[in-house]
Order: sequence, then C-alpha cells, then structure tokens
Amino acid sequence: IARSFAMISGNIAGICDHPLDGKRFREYIIPDTLSRARSIGYARKVGQQNDPITSILKEADARLLTNGVIIDSEWHDANGFIEGTILIKDSQTQETWTIWFRNENMIARKGDELISIIPTIISILDCENGVPILNPQCQTGMKVAVIAFPSPEIWTTKEGLAIFGPTYIGMDDQDYGRTLKK
Repeated sequence: IARSFAMISGNIAGICDHPLDGKRFREYIIPDTLSRARSIGYARKVGQQNDPITSILKEADARLLTNGVIIDSEWHDANGFIEGTILIKDSQTQETWTIWFRNENMIARKGDELISIIPTIISILDCENGVPILNPQCQTGMKVAVIAFPSPEIWTTKEGLAIFGPTYIGMDDQDYGRTLKK
C-alpha cells in the first residue's frame, strides 16, 4: 500500500510504519546503530577543518572506494523505487566507477569489475564537507568520495543475506564474499 501511495504521489509521500513499543524496539533494533551514527557524524564534524573523509573512514572502519567527479547521473521511478546510475571519474586513475541504486546504493563497479555490493553500505559523500549526497541530488561536476561502510553483522548472516543480499537484486550471494576481499 505504501509503495502504491508513493507512486501516485510522485514519490513525495512520507510514511512511518512498524510502530513499536520500547520492549519490542530493544528486541529488534540493531545494537549500537544510533551510537555508531553519532560517532561517525562527530568524526565528520571534527574532520571538517582538515579532511572529513579521512576522519569518517577512520571512525567507521570504512574503506574509500574512489574520490572523483560525477560525470553522469540518471534516475527514474521504477514501481515506486528511485532507480538509476551515477558515473564517477576517479581523480587520480581516471577510471570510471558506476554506482547502481534502487533507493539505496546497491552496487559499486570500477569499469566492469564488481567492487562492492549489498549488504555493504555504499555512500556517496561531498568531498569538501563529508555530507552524504542523496542520489537524486547527484549532479555532473560534483566532487565526491564513495565509501563502503561495513554492514552490521546481522545482515551478513545467511538469514540477513536472504533478505537484503545480492539475490535481492538478482545476483549471487557469493558476489558479496568476493567483494570483501578487494
């Protein structure tokens, strides 16, 4: 129902679902999610004077995939999802990176090589201030850093991968394991 409402509203609808009381919230929440978000945000703020991307990478134990410039960005409504690709030219190697998304960033490729895939959290950040950029706001010429944040452990289990792993987007779960070695 919510997806249908989003579609007919032109994707400007907002919803809040799955209301929980405190007891259930504590049972279902991924531990330390809010604390982790706060510490990463603080690292970005502190690093803003010098290098917010390096500060974020260090605090989150994340890895930098690429620093570069957006050379193309396109998206469309796909049955209530925002789906598209963002092309980024690496500032040093001049290689082209492709980020494919369906609401969330699902796949990062360097040329044809798969580098990162869900459930790894792939984020596009403004190089200057470390602020995340929503996919529809990505514009040609923006200087960005693409970061892969480690997935919460629960999503890397057999059960987690069955819900939001590579098979969710028609790929093989083994693709996730291969990208961790890169």
